[in-house]
Amino acid sequence: MVALAGTGVLGGVLLLVFSFRWGLALILNPNALPQVQSLLANPLAPPSAATITYEALEQSVADRGQVLGEPVRLANPQADTDWLIFPIREANTGNIVQLRLFRPAEDAGSANELVDVADVAVPPFAADTILAPFTPEERQAKVSPADFWAQHLTRLPDPPTSTALHWLTLEGQWSSQGSRLRYGQILVVDAERQRLDLLTVWSSPAGQPPQWIDLDGEGLTDLVINETTSMDPMLLGLQVVDFRGMGPSIQLQPVAWVGVPLDASAQANRYQKALRLARNGLWRESSQMLQELKMSLRDGWNPDAEAQLRLVARHAALTQHQAEQDWSLPSQKIMALLIDGQWAAALSLLESLPQQLDPMMRRLAADQGRLWNRISAAASLEEPEPAVFVWGGLALEARQNRQAAQDWLDRQPVDQASQDRLKVLVTLLDNPSTAETIGSSGTPTADAAGLRQNLEQPAQPPMHLQGIIGQVKPVPQPQGEDWYFPGGNPPTLVEGEQWYTVEVPILRSGQQWQATLPPSLANISPERLWAALPISQDAAMTMVRWETSTLGVSNNLYAKGLRVNNTTVTLLATGAASAKADFAPVAFSKGTLVWLSAARQASPSQAVIIPLLEEVRRHHGPLPEQVGTYAFGALLQEVTLHTLDLTGDGRMEQVLTFDREVLDQLQDLGIKIDRTAHKTVVLTEDGQVLYSDLFQPQTLVALTNPMDGLPLALLVHTFGGYGLLEWSASSQKFIP
Repeated sequence: MVALAGTGVLGGVLLLVFSFRWGLALILNPNALPQVQSLLANPLAPPSAATITYEALEQSVADRGQVLGEPVRLANPQADTDWLIFPIREANTGNIVQLRLFRPAEDAGSANELVDVADVAVPPFAADTILAPFTPEERQAKVSPADFWAQHLTRLPDPPTSTALHWLTLEGQWSSQGSRLRYGQILVVDAERQRLDLLTVWSSPAGQPPQWIDLDGEGLTDLVINETTSMDPMLLGLQVVDFRGMGPSIQLQPVAWVGVPLDASAQANRYQKALRLARNGLWRESSQMLQELKMSLRDGWNPDAEAQLRLVARHAALTQHQAEQDWSLPSQKIMALLIDGQWAAALSLLESLPQQLDPMMRRLAADQGRLWNRISAAASLEEPEPAVFVWGGLALEARQNRQAAQDWLDRQPVDQASQDRLKVLVTLLDNPSTAETIGSSGTPTADAAGLRQNLEQPAQPPMHLQGIIGQVKPVPQPQGEDWYFPGGNPPTLVEGEQWYTVEVPILRSGQQWQATLPPSLANISPERLWAALPISQDAAMTMVRWETSTLGVSNNLYAKGLRVNNTTVTLLATGAASAKADFAPVAFSKGTLVWLSAARQASPSQAVIIPLLEEVRRHHGPLPEQVGTYAFGALLQEVTLHTLDLTGDGRMEQVLTFDREVLDQLQDLGIKIDRTAHKTVVLTEDGQVLYSDLFQPQTLVALTNPMDGLPLALLVHTFGGYGLLEWSASSQKFIP
């Protein structure tokens, strides 16, 4: 009895310790829970030895409305025959929803008999996880699905360090506004333990799969994901940690620049400073500091610290390579120098090319905080470069205003020479015509006193356009000789491309959208006009070709030249050849337009039924008897509804989209309605109709990006092309 009691006490203690360790693991690593769930989905007990033929497997999958995908063959170290891993797909979408691992049956009567070894469900990936590499502002501007699904199962290359594990990745791709995102989830197959384990979900805006790179210097080779979204490199490192306990055979541990992974004693503060520099993008300085710490800490250095050092060093090598390479645009070269922390070189290049000041101010204004964090961190170093303060003043001028820049400079140890250099640039910013004159004559810009004496023109805002929207037309080849080409000569097409013209009827200047060039740009030279366009820094525009009025396929267009006729701008561009569309494709500069998600958010409320019926009667006249409140309300349950603030007054409008199917039902009810494309109605919360194209040969195709800080406008397509409707508070309507 005493022994039994002792056994019970011991068991209780062990259970308490296990529960405590599990709870602590969840607190320190929330990702531990999915691994426990994976354990439950893949029990260690051997699977049933029942066999199934390929044909029977295919039929059982089809009975569930699914399709058996093409298998991937995996070498089994314990047998001469390969194992097979099958992706199970939804029949209507092709999405992978399950993975099943089989081995050939031994001593089977048929060569195609298989033994079910293991399986795992493949859930969709949440949008927040897939879009994590983007800034919050970039994520908000993207119209993405709520979930992303895997579409392909591919093998990763074998890791340099040999292992009995098989490495694969579930993958998918998603395109939005000219950018293509590659995403997926790491899959490990442990044939020895007969397990399938889904590990880290990853995404790469750079379009690259996970790469094998040794980060910590020991054990299995590690993985690196390229999460770069712009010129600023961003790599996610995943240490491969051997884990032979219950659950998966290995774990992927992200390399972070947050905690000090060793006992640094008196140098802990210096280690934290090195990590803070890494978090703010000062890769070279962080790498140098961590290398010095490695030398001084010696035996205390561990693999986790080595992983931090090597990943920081990779970032430093990438920024240095960018800074050393040639760029087609001077502003790109300046930006590459800034990202590499070469403040003085970037400033000298800008001063030698003062006509690049306005494009650089646009880049600084568009910065989502990454460049400013780098400037701020560099200014806090023990001996900051003087040029850092000049860039800090320009960045705050671009992002906020001149007073904010001055307030920041007053708190910094700025020498007089740097103050003079900043004053010269600010003066040029107020007088762009002088900047162009100096840039063409080669006059030094560092002589602040002499320059200020020569400035006689009154201050005026910089001349540039913040957004363009145009209609695309494929052309066999450029016609006429009145095109302006930035490089001087007409470019040549590469295989698979074709010429396009983009007529630009809609452009944004300052705080207004307008249909013609503003007076300040109407009579300037083509060279200056090109520099004023938002594509002068990134020639890529997004072209959307409409397969249907609600389904668009996006591709990049690359502007090569321009011409102006009666204050109307036409761009000449190249891009991939595309099929003919229902109506003309639209092209726009980066970040100009956004789309509503195709997925419905909710069903329209009862409050909109009567106002909508009145709107229909107003245009249609008396309605057929069968069109009553009940029938109309039932029809509205199939209408897509979104709620968002279109007018900028803080109240939510209701945006109802009638697709072709719903329009056909309205036609069947006897309502004569335009069905050339989908239709949209916008109402206030209390049912006031603000916009409707139900009875017009017109359709709403996009919205201007609310992140631009302007009132939101509607982009509509008619037979004549594209037009923009802006909100009028006085008339309470969206008007041209």
